[in-house]
Amino acid sequence: TTENGRVHLQLDADFLLDLSSAARAAIYAALAEFPENGEKQDPYRLRSELATDWFRDSGLSEPVLALTQRMLAFARKQPLQARSIDLNDIVVRTAELVAAEAVRRVSEGKSPWFVYVPFHAVHTPVDAPEEFKKLYAGTKFHDDPAKHDSRLRLAAMVSQLDAKVGQLVAAVEKAGQRENTLIIFTSDNGGIEGLKNAYAGKVPDSPLNSENDPLRGQKNTLYEGGTRVCAFAHWPGKLKPRKMTTPMHAVDWFPTIAALTGCKPPDKPLWDGVNQWDRITGANSTAPDRAIYIAMQSGARSLRRGDWKIIKKPAMAKPELYNIATDPYEKENLAAKEPGRLKELQDRLAAEHAKDNPVMPEDLKGLPH
Repeated sequence: TTENGRVHLQLDADFLLDLSSAARAAIYAALAEFPENGEKQDPYRLRSELATDWFRDSGLSEPVLALTQRMLAFARKQPLQARSIDLNDIVVRTAELVAAEAVRRVSEGKSPWFVYVPFHAVHTPVDAPEEFKKLYAGTKFHDDPAKHDSRLRLAAMVSQLDAKVGQLVAAVEKAGQRENTLIIFTSDNGGIEGLKNAYAGKVPDSPLNSENDPLRGQKNTLYEGGTRVCAFAHWPGKLKPRKMTTPMHAVDWFPTIAALTGCKPPDKPLWDGVNQWDRITGANSTAPDRAIYIAMQSGARSLRRGDWKIIKKPAMAKPELYNIATDPYEKENLAAKEPGRLKELQDRLAAEHAKDNPVMPEDLKGLPH
């Protein structure tokens, strides 16, 4: 269905398993179980009683509420300090919760299904269970003890994610569904090189975190290091090993997957993305004539069309212009050398910006961004 220009897929609960809502509800509910420190520990600054109200009145469907209860039951079996909860510990264990529920659902053998598996890893607070840190015993990441520990925790968290993805793939194979299953792995943004741990708990800061080299920039920037991420799609018998060179935005997955499932919205959807399946398979390597537009709350925004990319920031006197095909590391600003190209992309950027809704939709107000 379409509402306010946005598309909502209404699917049978047995077909769709969205672990995101359940994981979030499980964390909130766990916080509400410890009201004496809920206010301090809540990353979104919700009071414990507000978390309780959110959990009760969230509007989650009965299947998702049941899923949340299963995740909570799983969490309660894990060793936690009596009457005290470390939010870092909850977040670290979220990977275990999500993986366990995804494996359980896949193992039921029901088909068709769509499982969205939103691991918190890799993200602050950067930490992982000790078993994954042991994988790097004897490895020296840095002479500075704090930076060594920071990179060790990051490596362990990546290994935890890798192990959980492996469990899910193994479950798909055991269920005899591997040949019928498209697996997509992607991320939301580039890594951040160093950061403070803003969450309450005992996990230290991360002075040596991710590296995006040789790309320029990091998370929360519009350079390639902040917006280009690793991703892959795997489907035995359907996809051959190859590298897709056509620029693709995260929003393209929605119309791509919808088309694969045969979804045909009754109204003309105002897709933000485009169906990229022919580019993924290699059936058609021609890039669609589209602009990839990214806007940030700070007012900074970028637009890429073809090989060219423009970046405009509030504090920037003039926009920056790069040819990503010849300069993927964004070392040479071509704004002065390509005035015609700059003007063309400035106009397109302004046109895309004019489409932005200046008013936050009601169902998104109050959520972290």
